[in-house]
Amino acid sequence: MPEGPGWDAVVTVPGLSRDKAEMAYRALLPEMGDVAGKSVVSLEREGEELRLHVHADSIPALRAALNAYLRWLIMVDRVEEIASRSGHPA
Repeated sequence: MPEGPGWDAVVTVPGLSRDKAEMAYRALLPEMGDVAGKSVVSLEREGEELRLHVHADSIPALRAALNAYLRWLIMVDRVEEIASRSGHPA
């Protein structure tokens, strides 16, 4: 787990419905923590907003973690959209 100096990013995802924010939070929660010994990721949910915190030991590690988690957020959104169109709860 990286400690000390490094690179930090905070990404806020506003404007989600409470249900979608909760669903995304629950889907990503198991992935939180140490990522390959190069970054540490945590997630907060406050109402209709998600906040992703990433600390990495290098810019490439920061970019990789951000890319992975943002792709997962997009995937959660798309799965929910497909499920709602099909009439099934996500």
